[in-house]
Amino acid sequence: MPRSSVDPLFDGGGEMARLIAEHDWGSTQLGPISSWSSSLWTATAILLRSRYPMLLTWGPDLVMLYNDDFVPTLGAKHPASLGRPLREQYAEVWDLVGPMQTAILGGGAAVWDEDLALVVERGNGPEEAFFTFSYSHVPCEDGAEAGGVLTVVAFTTEKVVAARRLDLLNRLAGRTDIADVPAAVATCVETLDTAGAELHHGAIYLPGGPDPAQRLVRAGTFGDPPPGTLPDLAEDTDSPIVRAWRDHDVLVEELDSSPGDGRPRLRLSLPVRGRDDVTAVLVVSPHPLRPADDEQRRFLGLVADQVGQALGLGSARAEERARVEALAAIDAAKSSFLSSVSHELRTPLTLILGPLEDVLAGRVATLERDDLEVMHASAHRLLRLVGGLLDVARVESDSLVAAWEPTDVVALSADLVGPFRAAASRAGLRLDLDVDPDIGVVDLDPELWERILLNLVANALKYTPEGSVTVSLTGSLTGSEAELVLTVTDTGIGIPEEERELVFDRFHRVRTPDAGYAEGTGLGLALVTDAAAALGGRVELESEVGTGSTFLVTIPLRRSTGAPHLLPAARLDAARALALDLVPDADALHPSYDGARDRGPGPRVLVVEDNAAMRDRVARVLAPLGSIRLAPDGAAAWEVLTSEPVDLVVTDVMMPRMGGIGLLGAIRSDPDLTHVPVVILSARAGAEAATGALEALADDYVVKPFTSEELLARCRSSLEMATLRAEVSATAARATVLAGVSHDMQTPLAVISGALEMLDHDELTPEQRERMAERARAGAQRLSRLVTEFLDWSRLTAGVALEPRAEPTDLRLLTQHVAQQHDRVVLHVADDLVVTCDPGRTEQILHNLVDNALREARTEVVLRVERVGRHAAVHVLDDGVGVEARVLPHLFEAFGPSSHPRGNGLGLHVSRQAARAQGGDLVLDHTGPRGSDFVLTIPLAGIASSS
Repeated sequence: MPRSSVDPLFDGGGEMARLIAEHDWGSTQLGPISSWSSSLWTATAILLRSRYPMLLTWGPDLVMLYNDDFVPTLGAKHPASLGRPLREQYAEVWDLVGPMQTAILGGGAAVWDEDLALVVERGNGPEEAFFTFSYSHVPCEDGAEAGGVLTVVAFTTEKVVAARRLDLLNRLAGRTDIADVPAAVATCVETLDTAGAELHHGAIYLPGGPDPAQRLVRAGTFGDPPPGTLPDLAEDTDSPIVRAWRDHDVLVEELDSSPGDGRPRLRLSLPVRGRDDVTAVLVVSPHPLRPADDEQRRFLGLVADQVGQALGLGSARAEERARVEALAAIDAAKSSFLSSVSHELRTPLTLILGPLEDVLAGRVATLERDDLEVMHASAHRLLRLVGGLLDVARVESDSLVAAWEPTDVVALSADLVGPFRAAASRAGLRLDLDVDPDIGVVDLDPELWERILLNLVANALKYTPEGSVTVSLTGSLTGSEAELVLTVTDTGIGIPEEERELVFDRFHRVRTPDAGYAEGTGLGLALVTDAAAALGGRVELESEVGTGSTFLVTIPLRRSTGAPHLLPAARLDAARALALDLVPDADALHPSYDGARDRGPGPRVLVVEDNAAMRDRVARVLAPLGSIRLAPDGAAAWEVLTSEPVDLVVTDVMMPRMGGIGLLGAIRSDPDLTHVPVVILSARAGAEAATGALEALADDYVVKPFTSEELLARCRSSLEMATLRAEVSATAARATVLAGVSHDMQTPLAVISGALEMLDHDELTPEQRERMAERARAGAQRLSRLVTEFLDWSRLTAGVALEPRAEPTDLRLLTQHVAQQHDRVVLHVADDLVVTCDPGRTEQILHNLVDNALREARTEVVLRVERVGRHAAVHVLDDGVGVEARVLPHLFEAFGPSSHPRGNGLGLHVSRQAARAQGGDLVLDHTGPRGSDFVLTIPLAGIASSS
């Protein structure tokens, strides 16, 4: 029905009503408005009057009509899209929406979809958009035309993108499992790598190098950056990355890309702010399908903030962990220090109190000069230790202040170094002093200088096993400043690189594989540093492991014209005591024992102590027990223990190379030494320390200082307990072997007795008599083997070597004879082998092995004989379940644990000893769930054997 030119269709419409009214519809498939069908007119009226975004496509070409609220969906395509075919205006999504529109136009069922993602073109290149829409058919009233499709649509891009971005920010914020900055970077990169719909690629840059303002290192990358896009190192001052870091501003770069090529068009460098300042730079190339608008800029800023939060958390966690580790290190250092101080104080106290108590108790009438020398040196050692502790307390309270006075530093240094020359000579070292005599008198604190020089020289000697120590003192002019330079160089073990920054810390003691523990409190070098600082100077260190170390002390040189300070004699005594402490003077101390064991009767006692004076004191106290052997540390003691018999070990806890607890562990782990009693000497008092030593299986724990009577009594008690344990063990062993042998002998005796009784019956047939005689012979042979085994064990127990016969023997015949006497034994002999052995003992060994194997075998036992080099090897294989793990370490011991309840516990032990006495051996080659293989080796005839 034709419409009038003034059509109510456009009443109340907005901008789109005007545009539709003015459009030249005659040039389209729809024709002039006056010719529109009622269905088209009505649908358009609904469209224009709705405030909800709507699109009407009409006719076969799906010509587009839309309302004002649909305009934002079109973007720059409006108003050109009006009256144009849908295929033309939405060519980029036609493959998806075209089939749906066509199906609806043909009368198909209505379609509804939510948040459908479409890549559309709105005038600024391809853009990701999301739509919730409904397609429904608008039929023509007369059915002559196809009608149209009414699309009711909601543009949900903002909602979907906002939710997606919020999810990313939440996931960045939710990652709290961050231990440090590298972990924070890894976490952020991992999370950002999942945000491909928003971020095409990017990287996190952290400061690195000496100038972080101009040098940023790529710490992590996410997304899919084109090659060469993100540099490993950003150090160009004009680089956007560096500028973002330096200027704290967002830098935006336009990349070389064309619309629709799938590559990002922008790259942003965003400063990442931490707790106090910019800590990193986040470089991001947004996804090319997302518009570069203000919302995107705000979103990227929030991403950078979250990265900053993660990095801040990682940094805080690392700092917290570092603080905890530092506190733990301080706690451990203090514990070590207290232990060391206790050791350092109690050792000289023992050496002072011990002789005094001997006099007061009447054990000796007077003190010998060597005792007085030791007491004097120990008293000075105590004085030095107490002085060092007081100095630490003064430093902690910031009260270490130099007391300047005129000092002849050359003479003072020579006097202090003098006593160390004798100590160095005793140790086989050379100590050289090279001083500049022109230095003259200077203003100096002599006590602080003494502390510096004595500690450095003592340390150099302590850690120099061979070579030399050189002390030089020079005056130098640096610019307008005159300096006094002290250099102490040694050819010692050197300081590992990781220890060099720690050697000046209080309580820290350098440990190296060669040096291990050395006496000291760990305060010496810390006091050197504090003293040098109080004098206005500094300390430097150069060192190389295996080559040596050089300590360089530099202080201002302040010349003086006053009368020089004279070093008190007591101060020189302290230097002499320290030198004597480092390398004791044998002539001065008159030690009673020089390391050679006395040949007298009684138990053999090994005294292990690194302090020579204490070692001599303990040796003299324990001399009434028997003969004494000395060792300076655990490693030397172990050499003694593995080379000669020892009945008692008395050892200090803290020693170089191997301490007392380490030595105790080695003794208890050695089957040949585990019975040796060990008494621990320690400066650590208290139940905890004693419990630790006793749990390590020490026999006793004696705390320094101790009296001579206490130490002697407790060592004597340990020896008596060890003797009692040995007697009990020997008694139990004898009972065990007698019970086992008695049981094993009764069986063949019963066989022999029964066979002989049967032979008395007249009604036996000749065949029966032959069988009875054979049973008696077999029983007699078994009884003979048991007697031989028992006698061999008796000889071994008494320390008498086995003396087997040695004669050429046909091994094929011998093994055939053994196999014929047992059921379920299969023999494989490859060659005719002649061996040199004791035929009886060798047969005895094979019978033992076969008896054991038959007890374990499921089916049969295999005897396999083969040549192996200069020996013949006899394998005895079973298909049992194998030897239990608990049994393996004790398999060849007498009366050791067994996998089988039968047997007297001597078979394998005696068999191995007999095999070795013949120049061969007996071993378990392998064992497991499929059986075991014992191998007896015997020398071939004509080849000299050695046991």
